Amino acid sequence: MKKQKKPKIKSPSIYRLITETFRENASKFERRKVFNIYRKSLKYFTVFIFLMAIIFLGFDLRKNIQEKQRLDSEREKILKELNFWKYFISKYDNYRDAYFQTSILEYKLGNKEIAKLYLEKGLKLDPNSEKGKSIKELLDKK
Repeated sequence: MKKQKKPKIKSPSIYRLITETFRENASKFERRKVFNIYRKSLKYFTVFIFLMAIIFLGFDLRKNIQEKQRLDSEREKILKELNFWKYFISKYDNYRDAYFQTSILEYKLGNKEIAKLYLEKGLKLDPNSEKGKSIKELLDKK
């Protein structure tokens, strides 16, 4: 007896069909035209992104400038008030609340050591002042 040979199962050769179809269609396109279209679209996209970044940064800059102007205005008000209280102290050096107010204003400006000096002068005038004690707690905290 002869052995019967099983027929070999072949894989379909569709892969050739796909690549051959692509080659046929690819030859219809001019590669330079496709590249130029891609290059132009990339240019436009880059310009668009750049313009959007400028717009967003412009809004952020505007917001920061407004915030700086607000802080400068607030600082100017504090300085005017501080000058008033310093002048008041030079005229009436026995008024404890003037020292406390000057201490608070100096603290708001970030001058913690000067604020403590004015507080100590106010507490020398009235060591039992509740307002002075609360200001002292505030200055000792931070």
